[in-house]
Amino acid sequence: MSIVHMDERAKLIYFTLLFFLVIYPFNFFVVDGSGEMVHTFYKLITLYMFITLLWAVYLLRWIRTKNSIENNLTTAEKSIGLFLIILILSTMFSVDLTTAVVGTFHRFEGVLSLFSYLSLFFFTFRFIQNKNHIKILYIIGFLSLLTSLYGVYQYYTPHIFKQNLTRTESFFDNPNFYGAYLVLMLLVTSTLYLLNNTLKINTILLLVNSILFLSLLYTQTRSGWLGIGFGLIFITLFIVKNKKYLWKRWTVLLLSFLIIFAFVNLSENNAYLSRFLSIWTDSSQILSDEEDKGHSGSGRWYIWSESLPLVKDYFWLGSGPDTFGIVYPKDTVFKGLTVDKAHNEYLQIAVTLGVPALLVYFFFISHVLLTGLKAALRTEGESQILLFGLLAICIGYLTQAFFNISVITVAPFFWVILGILYHRSVTFLAAVPLATITSNKNFSV
Repeated sequence: MSIVHMDERAKLIYFTLLFFLVIYPFNFFVVDGSGEMVHTFYKLITLYMFITLLWAVYLLRWIRTKNSIENNLTTAEKSIGLFLIILILSTMFSVDLTTAVVGTFHRFEGVLSLFSYLSLFFFTFRFIQNKNHIKILYIIGFLSLLTSLYGVYQYYTPHIFKQNLTRTESFFDNPNFYGAYLVLMLLVTSTLYLLNNTLKINTILLLVNSILFLSLLYTQTRSGWLGIGFGLIFITLFIVKNKKYLWKRWTVLLLSFLIIFAFVNLSENNAYLSRFLSIWTDSSQILSDEEDKGHSGSGRWYIWSESLPLVKDYFWLGSGPDTFGIVYPKDTVFKGLTVDKAHNEYLQIAVTLGVPALLVYFFFISHVLLTGLKAALRTEGESQILLFGLLAICIGYLTQAFFNISVITVAPFFWVILGILYHRSVTFLAAVPLATITSNKNFSV
């Protein structure tokens, strides 16, 4: 398979994408009419602007060079192409066309946003070369430190930002969404921590990881805690276990997390330990988040049970992108509050886009992850650490998504990381003849 070479326009796409990743986490001094800081709408505008620019540069390049890629599309690209077709049909036959196109207010995950995610995967896969992958991870990882410092500050000064703010949300307008972002970034910086062998840089990365972990705790988002847990377990089993020189370094990181958790928990009268243990000890608490944006008893399990019949009703094309709140049964359980999300990304897709779209999405994700796993098992050294680290990042995000939903403030980072993983995996497997590839005999789980 041939990836597009870095001519001048390809470089422009790369730097445009890089600039987008640099500014996207932040929207400073954005205040709505009620005096609250809001960021989602302005990130939506930023996303649309950069996606438009990326496609303009790409199409200009295609017009001038006639260099088409349609004859060497990968399985993943064909999958997102099929997903896009279903997405367009779902929009056309939506219960509310306007909502399907632009999304609901404060969420804005209509067809335009979903198309933007697919575009980010495409441009990342096609135009970000292997030599730039670690650079991008360092950039987004260190920038996440700024969001985390702001989140910690926000936690200790809630009166400055919102009344009754008990869970930090940084620049993401919701603690659950901020937790999803931190799952991605904390696993990014943890992977970089294992990749780097310089004491000075590793000390800095240890500090960065610690601050990100502290901020994640302050979100009080159990789905995020689960995502981090699964990601760290994956890293332990697939990276650290087989590399003894990493044992000490990894132990230091995990101990720092444990110490931070103990300190925070003691300072809050064991509230964090109780919340953590509730994941296992109380299934009703696992599937509900009493403090989710102030909606007491948001009741994930109840929402799921009420949503499942909708899958049958909108089986083929769904109700339309981001129209969950329109088709969800109206009742008195939530005291007149609109339930506009399924609190489960996969159920959200099934209801709003249809079961065929969900199956295509599952196939796409499975293909990318299995291709990454195949490449990781057949390489070694830093390349293997990076591939397994990228897999851990994706697994962590997909785990928390079982209790959360896709949002425009976070999803772009996930799709870029998917693109990096797939590019690195495909180029490695294509570069080495199949007959010469042998499994790494030094690897075991």
